[in-house]
Parts: sequence; structure tokens; C-alpha cells
Amino acid sequence: MDRDKIIAAVFTDMAGRYRCSTEDILCEPWLREEFLSNSRQQAGSDWDEGKLLKRLGSLRKQSKLPRSREVRPVLTLVTHSKE
Repeated sequence: MDRDKIIAAVFTDMAGRYRCSTEDILCEPWLREEFLSNSRQQAGSDWDEGKLLKRLGSLRKQSKLPRSREVRPVLTLVTHSKE
């Protein structure tokens, strides 16, 4: 898969789960680590952190990522057991 598509897919997944922006991923250590881990897991561990984060910013500036508010949140089904 193309690196840009992987970056976009990982961002879209995280934006849906955490309602976060690219700035949040770049600035918040725990979001950044999850983004890097997920990206490397899908594409291989040879990705340089700096280049990967710069590419995320570049894709945002080029409007190639969905806006956070346009990403639908991922809903989690909660079930309650009857006791």
C-alpha cells in the first residue's frame, strides 16, 4: 500500500476514535506514539519518525486528509449483563 494511503488510513481511524486533529497527533506524546506504531505496523518498521510526521503535516496542508469534524466517530457497543 502507498505510504500516503497508510498515513491517511491511520489518521482517519484515530480521528474517528479520539476525535483528534493532526495537530493533536503531532503535539500529544501518547497520540503521536500510537500513530507511529500503527503506521509502522501496517507498512513496516523502517519508517523514520521525523519523515513520517512531516508527511502527515504535508498531507494536511495539501488537504489530502479528511477534516477531523468530518470523520464519523467509531461507536463502541456496550452491553450489560443481566444478573
